[in-house]
Formats: sequence, structure tokens, C-alpha cells
Amino acid sequence: MRVAIIFDMEGVAQLRDFAELCPIYEDYWRTGRQKLTSDVTAAALGLLDGGATEVAILNHHGAGEIEWPNLITDSLPSGVTKIDDWYTPELRDHADAVLQVGCHARGGSPSFASHTILPGLRLRLNGELFNESQWWALTGTVPVLGIVGSEALGAELGFLSDVPFLAVQSGVDRRTPRPMFATQDESAAAIRAFARAAVRDAGKRHGYSPHDLLLEASIQNSDDAAAPMGAAGWVRTSRTEFRIQATDWRADGEPMDTAIYAAIDAAWAPYSWSLEGLDPSSEASSRSFPRDAFTRTDKVFRSWAGDPMEQWITPQIAARWEGLETGQA
Repeated sequence: MRVAIIFDMEGVAQLRDFAELCPIYEDYWRTGRQKLTSDVTAAALGLLDGGATEVAILNHHGAGEIEWPNLITDSLPSGVTKIDDWYTPELRDHADAVLQVGCHARGGSPSFASHTILPGLRLRLNGELFNESQWWALTGTVPVLGIVGSEALGAELGFLSDVPFLAVQSGVDRRTPRPMFATQDESAAAIRAFARAAVRDAGKRHGYSPHDLLLEASIQNSDDAAAPMGAAGWVRTSRTEFRIQATDWRADGEPMDTAIYAAIDAAWAPYSWSLEGLDPSSEASSRSFPRDAFTRTDKVFRSWAGDPMEQWITPQIAARWEGLETGQA
């Protein structure tokens, strides 16, 4: 069985600080990447223990793929490959199943670093709030063997509620994570055992292909977003809300994924300046991020992480942008 691991970082087991998540911070290079690599390595070993013949790893944190070097690849075990040339939709062509690691709760959750893809965006599918784990499952279409991540995510799995889930992190608040295992060795052992059991029970899992879909988005910079989202098929329903319908997730042209990417591009526009000038390819290059830029970006990131946020961005609250002061956008 060929199994892909999709990883994010906010739901990693032993995180202790928000600064471990982003390459502008020393903690990302010194401890964050190492903790992520421990979780992913443990999951990969567990999959191989359980009978997986190949394990491929997809980087879905931050800029993802090769732009943010989140994983320490020289620590990966034999039989495990990091993939830089195919994406989540191609899971259906390259893998028989997927395991998700380091996953976090959706935007509006009070848990650590919760968000739906990025600040200023929320999604609903057929009336239920939508998270990134669900997006990956619908886009990849292959069976989800298990999900490892934050405790809060486990309470919001929705149509993924039949998927085995291992909580490795709770949270004091959106800014402060709390490991659920005392040491990294303990969390790694739990993840490895979970992955081993998940692949052995693969026959019980299935892919997800719901029909008659209504996807809704709420977005804080909706006036600027209206034209590009309209071009991607979204219909504006209020000052901050949009909707798109399809018979199934993989309808002709895959309009749901196209629509989500258009929403991502639109929602990111007010924040795009925050990482301008950053070369995240190495710790040394990241140090060249200008000090004044670091100060501004750090302020926005920490303000966003301290924001309790809303479940849905309504017209009534649209003036309050997440992490941004007036004039920063």
C-alpha cells in the first residue's frame, strides 16, 4: 500500500510557542522544525511497521512545498520520500491512502493558532463550518487512514468523524499550545503506534465524494475580493459572503478547489506585504529579513494569534480585520 502523509505544523505535539511556526523566528529553525520532523518521522515509521510499501510526504505548512523547508529531510527514514512535484489533487494518482499529521482547528476556534487556511477567511460546506483536514480529504479523494493534531480539531471533524484521531496537543489559548505528552519520545511513540494501527485497519476506511454541494465563504476584504472570486464562480450574497454550488467535489473543471484557491488569493492580499523580503530557504537567509519588516510582521502575527476571532465573518464585524490595525492592509 502506498500511503501519503500530509503535514501541517500548528498541531505538532511538542510545540511550546507560537514563534516555532514561522521562519522569521529563530525558534522555527532551532526547535519547531525538529519537533515537526519528529512527529512526521514517527508517523512514517508507524506506517511502514503496519505494512505500507511506500510513504510519500507532502508539505502543507505556510508557503508549503519547497518554499518553506519545514521538514528536516535528512532525518527521514529509508523508504520515505518528500514530494515536491505533485500536490493534494494528485493523491488519487500516486497514493492508495493518506495520513494527516500536525493538523489544527478551523478559524473561529479558541484553540492554538486556529485558522482556515489563512487569516480573514472562513468556509462552510453544506451549512457546516469547514476545516483544512476536510478540504484535503475531499480534494485527494483517497481514504484517510487517520488524523494527528490538536484536541480541538477532534471535536470538529464532521463528515470525517469516522476517521481515527489522535490528539497530541491541547491549547491554553490561540497563542499558547500545550503538549498532551510529557516528552517528545512519548509523543513519537504514541504517533508511531497510531499510524501502525491505522494502516493495518486501512480496509475499514474509504474516500469522500459528497454530492449536491453548497460551498460558502466569508472574507474580510470582500470588496476587493469580489471580482476575482466572481471570475472563479463565486456568487456574492452579502457584503462579506459568497457561495458556489456543484454536483460533486470533482465536477468538470474541479470548481470547488478553483473557488477555494481564488478565495485564498483574495484573502491573502491584505497580508501579502508581511513576508515581502523574506528568503525562507535557510536559517542564514532568513536572518536577512529586515529588522523593521520583522517588527511589523511579528506584531501582526502575535496580534492575530491573540485575537479570539469569530466563527464567521459577517457584515457586522467586517471592519475588524484579524491582526491588522487600520491602515496596515
